[in-house]
Amino acid sequence: MIAVDGDAVGRTWYSGAGAGQMPTASAVIADLVDMATGRASLTFPRMDLWQQRPPFSVQPPPQVANRYYLRFNVLDRLHVFADIADILGRNGISLASIIQHEAPESEAGESIVPLVVMTHRTTYGRLLAADAELDQLDSLRSPRIRMPVAD
Repeated sequence: MIAVDGDAVGRTWYSGAGAGQMPTASAVIADLVDMATGRASLTFPRMDLWQQRPPFSVQPPPQVANRYYLRFNVLDRLHVFADIADILGRNGISLASIIQHEAPESEAGESIVPLVVMTHRTTYGRLLAADAELDQLDSLRSPRIRMPVAD
């Protein structure tokens, strides 16, 4: 199926059985011959493949900014969230929302609970720097999830 966008008609869809094995092979070979012999610009004038364009710059990954969804598995004990918030704050990461559900009562020791954080826009580089510090916390358990949010 092929979608074609037209100025007057908008998007139109075309489908069919196709040209068949031999006609398709012939067309592909003809296109390759046109490319090899230098006739492609005549055969495909509308594709605009032969104009020089200025190169565009790609932003280095540490400078790419997004909002982020962070999910931690943490021991349910005092000061855990404060430690995480302190590390994120010192690395320039602003928190938009935080969710931590109450852990079930347990006599067997400390419970592990999920802690979900949504950040404001920040850079990937800041998250990497914070990760190095977060790795040092003994209150975090695997896995730790970090996903960029497309706005």
